[in-house]
Amino acid sequence: MKMDEKIETAADLQLPCESLLFNFAGVLIDTAEGSERARFKWSLAFGLDPEVVMTDNHGRRAIDTVNMFIQKDQRAFALATILSLEEEEFTRLDSVPGARELLFALPSNRWAIVSSSPRDIVEARLDLAGLPRPLVLVCGEDVASGKAAPDCYLLAASKIACGVGDAIVLEDSPVGIRAARGARVGHVVGIGSRALDSDADVVTQDLHGLRWWQGRLGIPGSSLLKCEPSGSK
Repeated sequence: MKMDEKIETAADLQLPCESLLFNFAGVLIDTAEGSERARFKWSLAFGLDPEVVMTDNHGRRAIDTVNMFIQKDQRAFALATILSLEEEEFTRLDSVPGARELLFALPSNRWAIVSSSPRDIVEARLDLAGLPRPLVLVCGEDVASGKAAPDCYLLAASKIACGVGDAIVLEDSPVGIRAARGARVGHVVGIGSRALDSDADVVTQDLHGLRWWQGRLGIPGSSLLKCEPSGSK
């Protein structure tokens, strides 16, 4: 049986796309608990309410979180502190189910990673999790405005040489999904339960069973948590 035949029979949903743009933390690697612990410790260290800090901040660049809560003369120290705390939490990383299989099967010119984290951290964590490095990697320092601004996804689409309207973004946070929507990508696939509180077209449990072939992303119905795609047929 050919690969496209497998997609026809195994996937209950198919979305047209020419490229896949992946958020990193929460989509390809499991960092939810580590990120929350780091932000919680950071909040307490700077006399902030952790609940307020973590509300709608998942997916944002560390520098943007710092700028939201810390006075200007303390920001350099606060940024160094939050990055240090995050590094302490990520001594071991697991990839999200299905991530390794999907990435290694994709043509190298058809996918990119778009992360709010610094480049050196993303590359180190990819290696730690045993995931391939992409040809196109857009990180927090590559754009003037981080998520929820659309800049990062617009830049990734331009680097991968495809129209942004022909791309699918895979995101786990409402902040990242707003960035994708602002970029006017073709479809937004939410990953995990956090994405249910967003306007993602589709939300899946994880990446298990997702396959790309000949301009279509196949998603098995068994993994769907939400399905409201437009223009998917």
